[in-house]
Amino acid sequence: MTATEHRMLVHDGTFAVLTPSGDIAEAPAATVPHGLFRRDARHLSRWELTLDGAAPVVLVPGDAGDGGGCAVLTPRGTREAPPACTVFREQAVADGALTELLRVVGNEGAAATVRLTLTADADFADQMELRAQHRVFTKPGAAPGSDRRTDGVEFRYLRGADWHARTVVTADPAPLTVHGPDGTDGADATGGGSGTARRLLWSGILEQGRGRTVGRRLMEPDFFSGWGVRTLAAGQTPYHPLSYHRGSVWPQDNALIALGLARYGLREELRRLTGGLLDAAARHGYRLPEVLAGYPRADPQGPVPYPHACSPQAWAAATPLALLTALDGDPARC
Repeated sequence: MTATEHRMLVHDGTFAVLTPSGDIAEAPAATVPHGLFRRDARHLSRWELTLDGAAPVVLVPGDAGDGGGCAVLTPRGTREAPPACTVFREQAVADGALTELLRVVGNEGAAATVRLTLTADADFADQMELRAQHRVFTKPGAAPGSDRRTDGVEFRYLRGADWHARTVVTADPAPLTVHGPDGTDGADATGGGSGTARRLLWSGILEQGRGRTVGRRLMEPDFFSGWGVRTLAAGQTPYHPLSYHRGSVWPQDNALIALGLARYGLREELRRLTGGLLDAAARHGYRLPEVLAGYPRADPQGPVPYPHACSPQAWAAATPLALLTALDGDPARC
């Protein structure tokens, strides 16, 4: 899915056409119009999220289909200065409404602050009007308007004595500020490495008891994300799930860990690690990238890509061969 494509959430007679990030934006000519639609009218014509005043980076686009989906977004960052937080944007359409849950996760082990701004508008345009190029419907007596609320904003549209529509946008907790016809919402986000251990396991330098202890330790939840073993355990002070060296998952590192687990007879741990890597590969067209973000598998959107990873990448491409060697069961070949 590219930045110019759209996704659709549908429930009964209500549907939303959104960008991959979850926004409702002005669609280019001759494309499917974006918006929240009910009974042939567009009840939201704009729904745009910014992080600290800028459009977010889309790590994982939201899903399309019935019910809802989740997009993974971050402020802009670099490989040397990864973003301080990540936003999981869950959206669903049900009972004539679009609901949205914004979950902000700090990436640095300390409190971080990010300003979330939602800009909303409703034009109540007719669906047929939006699909017809260069056609304008006359609307005598039309009277659009909006009213601020303590928890958001209400848009209304009157035409004559019998045509009345409204859209109510609310936030919980209530937004810090509401400006004019646009609603804004602010919120605060609060938010031992595996490198040496993998070499110890792979080399066989540890005696049997210690090797098994190290192998089991790497498969505990703070190291093992469910997709692979992180370069640094979650909860350690430098941990950052979008840092190249401080919490991401490297398939090639995990290949050495798998060989080490096989060497020390940790077959169940090896199966768990291999299963996580194979599931991650399946989500990437069976071509593992250089690096994956370190977010836990419990999050609903699947493995989050590391934004600066190479794919294809030679080290990662060799990972399945190492897994096959490990699963073969001959410690001498590991």
